[in-house]
Amino acid sequence: MNDCQTKTLDLETNPLLWWSQVGLTLGFPPVTGSHFLPLRVVVTALILLQVPIVTGHVHSINDSVSNEQAADDYEFIIRQLVRTHVISMSEISDCLKFDLVLLGMGPNGHVASLFPNHSVLGENYKWVTFITESPKPPPERITFTLPVINSASNVAVVATGISKVEALHLAIDDVGTVCHCRRGWFSQPMIMIPVSFFEESNNAHYNSIAIIDADGTYLGLYRKSHIPDGPGYQEKFYFKPGDTGFKWFPESARAMALQGAEILYYPTAIGSEIQDAGIDSCDHWRGVIQGHAGANEIIETEHGNSGITFYGNSFITGIPITGPTGEIVASADDKEEAILVAQFDLDKIKSKRHSWGVFRDPRLDLYKVLLTLDGSNPQL
Repeated sequence: MNDCQTKTLDLETNPLLWWSQVGLTLGFPPVTGSHFLPLRVVVTALILLQVPIVTGHVHSINDSVSNEQAADDYEFIIRQLVRTHVISMSEISDCLKFDLVLLGMGPNGHVASLFPNHSVLGENYKWVTFITESPKPPPERITFTLPVINSASNVAVVATGISKVEALHLAIDDVGTVCHCRRGWFSQPMIMIPVSFFEESNNAHYNSIAIIDADGTYLGLYRKSHIPDGPGYQEKFYFKPGDTGFKWFPESARAMALQGAEILYYPTAIGSEIQDAGIDSCDHWRGVIQGHAGANEIIETEHGNSGITFYGNSFITGIPITGPTGEIVASADDKEEAILVAQFDLDKIKSKRHSWGVFRDPRLDLYKVLLTLDGSNPQL
């Protein structure tokens, strides 16, 4: 938002949120006259005065004591919220799991009070800590630690201003460099991370995803190829069709299997059809996934957004992990968050794939019709 135009969302009447159940933990001191006064003003004016959040659900740092004591006190408050089940614990770490962490970003790329190459980045035990030699005023700060931020269900970074451009471009345009420099930040053993983002490339914009290996190595970029334009899914207003590959259609699964893929994973946000509440395509997409897996004798799965409704769209969940014959090995329901785990012997699957001869003699010359839009003039 600029100085001349300010748009305030009418959050109080938003039917999608029940503010009596919302809690805020503020990661900056609320004192007048501090370096953090602008943040306090923004939060108070744009959130606390606009929505009916219960006063007792807003938790902030006490600045009347030393930074070390304030950090300890704040961590005690947060741990009490976990003990009383107000905040849940992460399934992948020994940290609490915030639903959403909202961060700003400094010109040097720091978030919270976590500065590049600072020793506090190695803090893995505490949830809240303090620093006394900040490279940016004020020198003494209190911050959530990196494991806490990484354990959140969602993390949003808001950055504006010309001073942030270089750091933002480094984060988005040169993902490989960032990941190599920060590989200790986000990596977990044997976990690969898909990072979706709004990509700007000169005058073009793409719905993109970067793939980060478990050691922080940047593996590649995918720009979404098939951009929908229907009720509730007007992506073509924002994005151009991608130019890096393919996705979703059955030909895509076969193409990737031909290139040696053994597991296909589709990050997706497929939802309801807001023009017709009677349409439920969950079973349809299950069948598509099973067909992909069975036709190519590979493992296929995707993730959904369990129980989430956003601007009228209820996202489809219950999407399974599917085995190489199209069998459903594991599945979640459409109400609760879930982590699905399945084990496969890739060597056995490979042997079975070879025995069936699916790829032994495919006669691709007979399928040139797939290169046409309407099936005519395939030039067989």
